[in-house]
Amino acid sequence: MTPARPGTTARSACRRRSGGQGVGVQAARLRQTPAGRHRRGHRRGLPHGVVVLGQEFAFGGHDEPGRTGVFRTMPELNPQFSFYQRLIMGHVEVKDPEELKRKVKSLLCSTEWCGPCYDVFEHNCNHFTSDLCWALLGKRPPDWINATAVGLSRSSRSLRVLRQLLEKELQQYVREQTGAPPAQGREPELQAPGGLAFSEEFRLAFQAAWRERLGRELAAAARCADGQDPDRLKQQAERRALLAAAAAARESAAATARAARRAEAARAEQPEAALAAWDAAWRRLSSPIVLSWRAAALRGDLRPEGERERDAQVAALLETAAARTRPRPRRRALWPTLRLK
Repeated sequence: MTPARPGTTARSACRRRSGGQGVGVQAARLRQTPAGRHRRGHRRGLPHGVVVLGQEFAFGGHDEPGRTGVFRTMPELNPQFSFYQRLIMGHVEVKDPEELKRKVKSLLCSTEWCGPCYDVFEHNCNHFTSDLCWALLGKRPPDWINATAVGLSRSSRSLRVLRQLLEKELQQYVREQTGAPPAQGREPELQAPGGLAFSEEFRLAFQAAWRERLGRELAAAARCADGQDPDRLKQQAERRALLAAAAAARESAAATARAARRAEAARAEQPEAALAAWDAAWRRLSSPIVLSWRAAALRGDLRPEGERERDAQVAALLETAAARTRPRPRRRALWPTLRLK
């Protein structure tokens, strides 16, 4: 993939070989318009399109059901944008131009690219550009073209999955601890011993596992062989990362909540005057061990068979916390006795 030579037009750059059609990706900058300018039928697409057959094809959003969001303009002459850069993606060898037109039209008329389907992060014109390049050439534009939207949409999807999973897992946790489903109108984490610890640790472990696993999965997907769709591999990588994050969060939250229940019972035995000191001591002592459990969950090493060992660790920490807050006996001062005669 190389940029077009300076001074060449999109049309000439995409027709350098006879007997075929070139395919290029146009990058542009959106022209500034007054606030509130978007109206019914106005396209809100990000500024990227595909140049083929001497025309630029792009995708934008509107509010009319059943109407395509794909539109055509002359290359570099869209009045809503300022031309910025052109990338020559490749060359399609065709004997019959009508065959290429049918191939392009089959994608343009798809319900997947109707105007109301437009989403600035999940389904924008960079996604359309990528799909059209894949349909014509069997390869996709470079990742930087849509990196911002892809990153934000991934974060949004992971948070949505986290909320759904946490709600489900909390309901299950409350049932296991109380024998009844959570009551309406009250937060589930407040309805069972250790619920707050379970909720907090589930969030932290899920996010840590998601970041770590997604990085490894995407690095593996980037080494795909020729002919494999990198977008499909990245979608599969994201699903695997979400599944791994859910499993790690479930294991780490269960271990942390079990320790929290024992800590709550031990705290109830402390005198009221010593509660503040006991809480501070327990936080300092328990934080490192919870972090080690989370790291083990991320590696897949936090097994149920290690529960007895973890209970022993918690018991030792509780004894240490109690010892640090136990009032120390006062030492009697031994003063010499003076006898006055």
